[in-house]
Amino acid sequence: MNFSSGLITKDVKYNCCVPSVTIRINGNDWNNLVGQGKLDGLRYEKFYVKDSTYTLSLRKVIGTAPQSIAGEDFFK
Repeated sequence: MNFSSGLITKDVKYNCCVPSVTIRINGNDWNNLVGQGKLDGLRYEKFYVKDSTYTLSLRKVIGTAPQSIAGEDFFK
């Protein structure tokens, strides 16, 4: 899934209605919490910026390691 200049370039579909929240966290705090296993099971969206292009990635923390997941697995 990608977006550029605020426009989504691939359809994003969700088949579930759930509350969502947006948080920002310091990188050191994030690494500390993941390393302690306190974020196990957390699903989140992460975006990367490179050459003015944004890439959106769906991720899940499994144990102490974040891993990419497919869009259909985000709400499982």
